[in-house]
Amino acid sequence: MGTGFMNRNFHLTGGLIALLLAFLSLYDLSRVQIYDGITPAITGKGVLVQSVTPDSPAQRAGIRPGDLLLGVAHELVKQPFPIPELLRNGKKSGIPYLLQRGEDTLTVSVSLEQKRAITPFHIFAGLLMILFFLIGLIVLLNNPVGSESRLFYYLTMALMLLFTCFLRPHSYSLSHLIIRSVGQLGYVLLPAFFLHFFLIYPIKNPIQKKWHFHIWLLYAIPVTLLVISTVHTYMTEMPINFDWPWALYLAYSGATLAVLFFSTKRAAQSSEKHGLLRIYSLGMLPFVLVGIPMGIVRNHADIASILSAPMVLIPVYLSYRIYRFGFFNIRILLKKSLLYSFILLIASVLYAILLFLINTMLSDYNLTDPYLYSMGLAVAIVFLFNPLHSFLQAQLEDVFLEKEKRRQLDVTARAEQMLTVKNREELNSRVMALLTEIISDSFAVLVHTENNCFCDIESNRLVTLSDQPGKSRFFLLENTLESEFYPFYQKGFRIGFPFRKAGQIRAFVLARSVLFEEELEIVRRILLHFVTAHENERLLARLSQQIELERDIKIAGFIQKSLIPSVHPDNAMFRVYGVSVPSKVIGGDFFDYFSVSGSNRTGILIGDVAGKSIPAALMMVAAKETISSQVTSLNMPEEIMSTASELLVQKSSANMFVAACYCCINIKERRIAVVNAGMPSPYLVRDGNVSQIPRQTPRFPLGLVKGVQYKQHDMELKGGDRIIMLSDGFTEALDFEIEELLRRCAFESPRNFTQNILQQLQRKSGEGLADDATIVTIEIKNDPFMEE
Repeated sequence: MGTGFMNRNFHLTGGLIALLLAFLSLYDLSRVQIYDGITPAITGKGVLVQSVTPDSPAQRAGIRPGDLLLGVAHELVKQPFPIPELLRNGKKSGIPYLLQRGEDTLTVSVSLEQKRAITPFHIFAGLLMILFFLIGLIVLLNNPVGSESRLFYYLTMALMLLFTCFLRPHSYSLSHLIIRSVGQLGYVLLPAFFLHFFLIYPIKNPIQKKWHFHIWLLYAIPVTLLVISTVHTYMTEMPINFDWPWALYLAYSGATLAVLFFSTKRAAQSSEKHGLLRIYSLGMLPFVLVGIPMGIVRNHADIASILSAPMVLIPVYLSYRIYRFGFFNIRILLKKSLLYSFILLIASVLYAILLFLINTMLSDYNLTDPYLYSMGLAVAIVFLFNPLHSFLQAQLEDVFLEKEKRRQLDVTARAEQMLTVKNREELNSRVMALLTEIISDSFAVLVHTENNCFCDIESNRLVTLSDQPGKSRFFLLENTLESEFYPFYQKGFRIGFPFRKAGQIRAFVLARSVLFEEELEIVRRILLHFVTAHENERLLARLSQQIELERDIKIAGFIQKSLIPSVHPDNAMFRVYGVSVPSKVIGGDFFDYFSVSGSNRTGILIGDVAGKSIPAALMMVAAKETISSQVTSLNMPEEIMSTASELLVQKSSANMFVAACYCCINIKERRIAVVNAGMPSPYLVRDGNVSQIPRQTPRFPLGLVKGVQYKQHDMELKGGDRIIMLSDGFTEALDFEIEELLRRCAFESPRNFTQNILQQLQRKSGEGLADDATIVTIEIKNDPFMEE
């Protein structure tokens, strides 16, 4: 993007310098200067009289083309630059000129004139060409990526330099030499610009890539001839007898006509086929058939200049073509120009009438005084122009731009209909159809999806922007692999237009060339409704997904709840009660009971799965089933947990594991074995004292590390003992209060005890639990044999 703008800045700098020289030339011509009618040329021995203007002081004095000017006003000169000062210091009549004519040296007396060299032709042609150059400048600013826009820009620049800096009376000053040298450069390069321009516009001719370098020969030939001519004049003290610029114009003009004729064979439309050739022929044929031969054979420069006037039709038509088909809507531009001119005319007439009435009615106050008049005009402009301009513009735009406004209203109405579209494919189809009516060339639309991602609505290609464009109206696509838009550059797109909503970029339009302001305004309206409809469609899709997900989560929650035991063990030795409360619809905590038939063992499991929601629920099921399968096949709790952990390592991902605590009660031996795999240590309440069952190592959660061998803690049970197994939802929330709560509730039934602990947790947590909470209470009954 930066390289394109650097190139454009280079072109702009050259154009501004040329514009400055054009104005400087017109200013120089408008000054009163001493005039003798000699066209000087610099040579090694002196100042060569290259030509003499008919009926000028120099011709009346007998000076001829080819004379060598050796001195002026009794001063020897070898360069033309000191001559203006010598002429100003001398007498206006009878200035002696020392000349060398062949082998003879002679002195002639020249009666000088003082006059302004500028003529109505210079003013009209100069300002007209400056206007054309400004058109070329606007074209370049609005389409910096098109080679035809750059060539048109330089073509108008060469025309401006030709009419302002080259076709002008001569003088001796250094500024004149610089101005005319630049003008002469534009003069000889003009046919090359014409030929090159029509090689690529309006129909690109098939120039093979291997000939691209040779296109610069078009410019090298005239520049080389100009250098040879200048060196020849300097070395031989004589200009080239053959007027080579006319031959150059003849050759290049013929080649340009041949290119245009070839273009007509490839044109698709008849209007395109004949229109440009007719206008170009009307502009060039008088110059080619009459002007150039006269310039070569009889050297009638005046007649040739008159016959070259129809060439003005060429930039006029090119301006129209580029405005109409490439860059701006000429119809709207002309209508608006006429409208604003009419408004200004009405306002000016009203101001004039107002000031006339004021001056007439209040003539005693001398309002015609320049200061009072200026002040009154300023007050009128400030207080009357703005409201009057707004009123007239609103009224007249309905008349002048009725068709354009009707079109905008129609497009806006159809764009608003997109807000009711729910299907994304139909929405994309509608916006492409609407934009096709506005943008004549191919284009691509990228719409925002999330973060810095944009999606091409036709190819579904995703583009992730590392750095979004600034607040510029457009940006140039880069021809680099690192560019996010490089795939679109390969398709021929050269310029991008960002469209914002609420200050954020929500869409891009990528085009081959620039869009004019009226097009952009309509496109902006279409995309505003499209982006809104697209966001609505995405929101509805997300809401639908959310509703389906919530429904699935509720179903999963019911299923998970059904997996939690509702019947609790109660036998002669112990009774158990447990409860699990999820913090969300689906939790990660669980508990379960295992009874092995034919044995005196009962297993009690409590667990906490890493994570929440559906993945945690699935992992919970896997953990319960894995441990359940091992309970039936293995006896030792430490073996059960070690084997289950190894199996879960193989089944689960790296981020899914289960913290669990397994207690196995041997009814016959009245003993309990505890294996803790990452859960809070169970509490033992005995004889009113609260303590934690000692931790065993390792304490890794199940399914986290391969090859873990857990150790169990064996303990003898006494009547009245209570073992409380808790998840971290209790221990982290209640913290230091938990031991006091366990001690206070020690004599209640397991059910009441568990419910009281849970209520205390809910009161402290407020509106909702921060984490899943699970508690299992085991109460050891008194041994009847021990009581006897």
